[in-house]
Amino acid sequence: MEEWIDITTASWDGIMSPSELALISPTVRTRELTNIAAEIRTMITTWSPNTVSADPLKIPPGFVSRAMVIARNRLLSGLPDFQIDEDRRKQAEQAETWLLEVSRGRIRPQPAPDAIANQTPSEKPSGMEVVSLAPSRTGRGRMNGL
Repeated sequence: MEEWIDITTASWDGIMSPSELALISPTVRTRELTNIAAEIRTMITTWSPNTVSADPLKIPPGFVSRAMVIARNRLLSGLPDFQIDEDRRKQAEQAETWLLEVSRGRIRPQPAPDAIANQTPSEKPSGMEVVSLAPSRTGRGRMNGL
């Protein structure tokens, strides 16, 4: 089984230029990495047979590059007067489409060595029972010529 990995601040080095990194504070970059890791783990567990690592910051190695592309797009699109080029925009769209396929179960990640059971909540009964249908509205057919 392949070991799941943390997305670290070093992951930014190959995906953004130093001038782009200088525009965004390290705190914001770190928070975005935490958010994207949580989002990816949520997408994985959306399909119930999938499992995730016990460590809440770890994701499968094959997901890191796509996670970084999405994170880069989100950070740079939030900057005023910064235009993301078309290639980067398409990369982010493809990465998000790929994650949707993961959530649908069409793409399955390798289980983590320390995998935990999927914690997807199941639907609970509401405790309310519908006894009859709502009465229909009065219309021309029910007025008997009035």
